[in-house]
Amino acid sequence: MPPPKKCPDPGAPAWMLTFGDMNTLLLTFFVFLITTMTVDIKKFNLVLSAFQGAIGVMEQGKSINLTREELMNMGQKTERLGQQKQIVRPTQEVQQILGWISKNFKKKEVQVQITERGFKILLTDEAIFERGSDRLTPDARNLVGRIAYFLNTVVPRDNLRVEGHTDDVPIEGARGFRSNLVLSAARAARVYEALENFGVRPERMSIAGYGAMRPVKRREGESIEAWRARNRRVEIVVLWRQGESG
Repeated sequence: MPPPKKCPDPGAPAWMLTFGDMNTLLLTFFVFLITTMTVDIKKFNLVLSAFQGAIGVMEQGKSINLTREELMNMGQKTERLGQQKQIVRPTQEVQQILGWISKNFKKKEVQVQITERGFKILLTDEAIFERGSDRLTPDARNLVGRIAYFLNTVVPRDNLRVEGHTDDVPIEGARGFRSNLVLSAARAARVYEALENFGVRPERMSIAGYGAMRPVKRREGESIEAWRARNRRVEIVVLWRQGESG
């Protein structure tokens, strides 16, 4: 008696073919919409301000008009800056940098912290901004100008990230800002713009606003008011480039 024949695999139901074709057509349709739509750059920059800085919504100074391609490149640049390998500069060079800063700046003007990938220049909001505002004071413009000179002469090839930070007290829309996050981004953008006006190349810089999400460590015995004051700050983070000296 011959062995029974094996029934062929029925395979996927017939409706799957139609379903797959429909998904392909929908994907093609949405890709077409995305590639042909007109981007409202003003609105896009306003949204971008909460994450990378509000370059396009500043009251004074130059406004940067970005194309869709340039916005994509900005994101790629920020990602590359974040992926740089940790670099250790020679101790002698670090001491020279710290010595230059201590000689040319007062302690109440700036503070410096060495990190694994570079160092931070800390500016308190009281030193550079009007209360609850992103407007630089006249004295702050002079201070930022001196910092720009340092960045252009002592560490001219290192990349920079300008970061805005606030305390944890909600501003509740005070002075036109919806949140601490937006205020911190606007302040970072102000410093970015000032550095650019003083000759720091924009391709070296990126900006970010963190609001109250990255507080400084509270010191033992420090009052809550003093701790919050230290959190209201802008940090200029210098990222050392691999294989180069400052």
